Amino acid sequence: MIKGFTRRLVPRQRIGGDDTLNRGVEIAVSVLIFTVVGLVVDARAGTTPWTTIGLFLFSVAGSFVRLYYTYTARMEIHERERRSGARR
Repeated sequence: MIKGFTRRLVPRQRIGGDDTLNRGVEIAVSVLIFTVVGLVVDARAGTTPWTTIGLFLFSVAGSFVRLYYTYTARMEIHERERRSGARR
């Protein structure tokens, strides 16, 4: 009886994969992967540190571009929802 009672009082919240913590971890991991790949390529090719710097900058720029387009698309959706709600 108590289990059912608490389930009714405390609704479960869905934890989505689209929050800022997940995006932050995604950016950090992608930058780390590109940096490690750059270090490996530099060690084998003897071009230290240019490939590492290039891949690092490529990863950071790519992450910010992706954040920009994701943010822009989400704001367009919110604007459409706001406009359709205002018409009612």
